[in-house]
Amino acid sequence: LLGLYSISRAMTAGKISSNATFNASNAIFEASYTVYPNRTMAFCGALTMQSYLTARRVKDCMNNRSNIYMVALASSGVGKNKPREVNSDIAFEVGLARGIGDGFASGEGIEDAMFANQSMLFQTDEFDAIIGSIKKSNDSRSEMMMQILLKMFSSATSRYSIRKKAGQTEPLMIHQPSLSFYGTAVPQYFYQALSGQALSYPAYSKKSG
Repeated sequence: LLGLYSISRAMTAGKISSNATFNASNAIFEASYTVYPNRTMAFCGALTMQSYLTARRVKDCMNNRSNIYMVALASSGVGKNKPREVNSDIAFEVGLARGIGDGFASGEGIEDAMFANQSMLFQTDEFDAIIGSIKKSNDSRSEMMMQILLKMFSSATSRYSIRKKAGQTEPLMIHQPSLSFYGTAVPQYFYQALSGQALSYPAYSKKSG
């Protein structure tokens, strides 16, 4: 784990340009030091942590950024929680714990958190419950949350304008926001929570990819 901290510190300081070492080391650590080793879940956790650590720091020749939305499906009791714990520990040690969130309840909350931090990693278990609540909701707030997630994803290379508040005279902007998401769920409950409308909605189709 100390080796991961050293690599993470070097990444946040801009001393290394390649993240392959961290990604592999993090996945190996998570898969080795857990009661129920799961290499697939460890890799998913390492990839999203890498996404957060390199947020607003790297891009490819096509100007793609590191922000990713990922949902990992696995049965209960197979080690879904360990990657989140390791990611939180690493973020704390390198001084980036302020950008770790455990979920979101509204689009407004996402905007406020991103305005304060510019880059964040949200990690949430039972992601099917979020989908289910959106599916059953009759108000526009749930749909707005999905629209904000989609817009936030698409604005990673530009600027994101947040909603106007009372007494606000100047527009508030988030420069190149980087929101990464790591959700986990049990396959059965995840697929049950989906609907035809959800699968056709752009925000869901991007995450399912």
